Amino acid sequence: MTLDQQTFLDTHAIFTLFFVPIIALTVASVTFRITGKIGLNDVQTITARNAGLAAAFGFLIMSMISLHYFRWEVGGPFAGRRYSMISIMNVCNASAALVGGAVTAWTWLQSLNFDRREQSIIKDGSSHFQEVA
Repeated sequence: MTLDQQTFLDTHAIFTLFFVPIIALTVASVTFRITGKIGLNDVQTITARNAGLAAAFGFLIMSMISLHYFRWEVGGPFAGRRYSMISIMNVCNASAALVGGAVTAWTWLQSLNFDRREQSIIKDGSSHFQEVA
């Protein structure tokens, strides 16, 4: 009896369950720190939360795509010859980085645009939004 037969989850599911929270926490902590360093302290928590969740979701989706579409399975047959865990980890990390970075940039831009609108309202005394009668 092998280790895979003793557990109720397969190796790919264990891999995914182990790395998704790690990706979320890592991206959230790094984004929190970077956002604070560039001076956007008012959106630090929101940016970290959004980027961490988005990166974890991107990792999870890419892991499921690699399993069900490409048939790349961690611990599958001939996995050692194909370096499947390293390949899946690289692809999933790349998707997590792209999604987390995109959400971080989008949150920063939204914050900066809001600050500019707020400053123009204070400076002009008028809003750029039209009131509906």
